[in-house]
Amino acid sequence: MGVDIYAAIVQWDHFTSIVNGTGTDALWDIFEIGPSPTFEVHDAARFYPPLDTDSWYATCVFRGAGALGSYSPHGWLAVVWNSVGDRADMSADLVALCDRFFGRLLGPGVDFADLVSPSGLRVDTVDSALHMACSPAEVAGLARLWRAIAGRLEELRPVMTAEIADISGWTTDFDGYATLIRDWGEIVEGAEKRAWGLFFLLQ
Repeated sequence: MGVDIYAAIVQWDHFTSIVNGTGTDALWDIFEIGPSPTFEVHDAARFYPPLDTDSWYATCVFRGAGALGSYSPHGWLAVVWNSVGDRADMSADLVALCDRFFGRLLGPGVDFADLVSPSGLRVDTVDSALHMACSPAEVAGLARLWRAIAGRLEELRPVMTAEIADISGWTTDFDGYATLIRDWGEIVEGAEKRAWGLFFLLQ
């Protein structure tokens, strides 16, 4: 059985009060309120509920294969990037930008100790299902990284295409990975727009 990803942007004080008060189990409730992330829902909005509604959270809907909810595309993106980042024919400044962007979003998982300060989360209320959590300040930093990367995605095409041809992973299509990268960038900017945080659960 595969692992699924459940991502959301959140009003950070509300999020931390829930996690610190009742633990991460309560976070699953917000993913049961809205519809399943399908292609049709995504066509209407990247977030559910849409950001023009009065809510303290919005779940994130990805495009393409990402819309199916599996973590596999995201995991393979991390694998591919780890190979690409080591290539001598990559621009050093672009590698540095992407390392920080992908590393924070899709790295090995949340460091519970790092969440205590200044995020406001307590280590004793966080469990391993919470794979990533970024405070509003971190989101703002990720948004700046994304804006530096966004116009340079085509620079990744030749090197990523060469790497994914040798990896038996999610897809051998660079455009599929580029779509997923853009989705993460737009999600980060959506969170920044509201000065919210971002997290995802894995199950």
